Amino acid sequence: MKNEKGSVEVSFSVSPQEALPHLKKAAARLAKNTLVPGFRKGKAPYAVLQRQIEESAILENALEDIIGKQVEQFLAQEKMSVVGRPRVDIEKLAPGNPIACKALFDLTPSVTLPDLSSLLIVRKKIEVSDEDVLKTLEDIRSRHPQKARSNGLAREGDNTSADDAFARELNPKFQNMEEYKANLKQSLLRELEYHDDAAKTSEMIDLLLKNLKLSHTPVLLVDQYADDIIRRFERDIAERENTTLAEHLQHTGKPREDFDQEIRKEALKHVQTELILDEVIKAHGIEVSEEDVLREVEKIRLKFIFARMDVPRGVSSQAYRSHIKTTVLRNRALEFLKKKIIAYEKA
Repeated sequence: MKNEKGSVEVSFSVSPQEALPHLKKAAARLAKNTLVPGFRKGKAPYAVLQRQIEESAILENALEDIIGKQVEQFLAQEKMSVVGRPRVDIEKLAPGNPIACKALFDLTPSVTLPDLSSLLIVRKKIEVSDEDVLKTLEDIRSRHPQKARSNGLAREGDNTSADDAFARELNPKFQNMEEYKANLKQSLLRELEYHDDAAKTSEMIDLLLKNLKLSHTPVLLVDQYADDIIRRFERDIAERENTTLAEHLQHTGKPREDFDQEIRKEALKHVQTELILDEVIKAHGIEVSEEDVLREVEKIRLKFIFARMDVPRGVSSQAYRSHIKTTVLRNRALEFLKKKIIAYEKA
């Protein structure tokens, strides 16, 4: 084991016997799509599957589980706290032989939060005037000229005003324009409050980051987040613009080096923010029940069902529930910070 500031590198050797349970599981996974004469799919024993499926394919399929088990055992034995995924370098990999690899971990940094009582962000009360409502209503009319004209023409000989008819055509649940405007005012208020809340939350995070003290920066985790951001960006522009990242950067005139620096800066902020939230969870005893976690998982499952999409198998896994638990805890920590730091200005 090699220790450096903020990280640790460990060498592992896994014997064929230690790897065998994972190889059998990997073979069973591959066998689901493999027809073995004399056996139903997925029912052939491991010894038979070895003759039907290349051993190297079985080994590659099992590798993540094999390394994951070694990492889990090592961390438990050393009582070591790490963040993010380890970077694994395979040194020896051949069927029937020991597996040799190295794993690099980011150690969890110690986090010193500022005195929350010394931080204050003032938030102004949001108001929507009648003029704001009328301006928005005119914008709506301009986007629905046909409805506005038809209701204007229908005014003659009709006891219902054109405005009331226009309101009902926009949304049948409203009887008249006054009801529609009252609802519109509330909608505008919610939208403005939502954007103001997002802006003040971002301002709060920046303030916390400015006063944050870390023992070290988990560089490997920052790199992993940066890679994840780039992959999502590449996927998005491929879907939206049918183009590659290189073509996109060429079109925008942005050097790749500048793009990478921006992404890394975003990833660093993301990692530091999560470290703040995790420290708040620990320092203030923020908890979430198993029932709350299962409720959130069910909401996600129903979203797929209502969208008429297949529910991913992983949604029911323990790993996914653990991910949801972390998300809920961090959201609660964020709300805790907002109550402590953000306050409406006094009248």
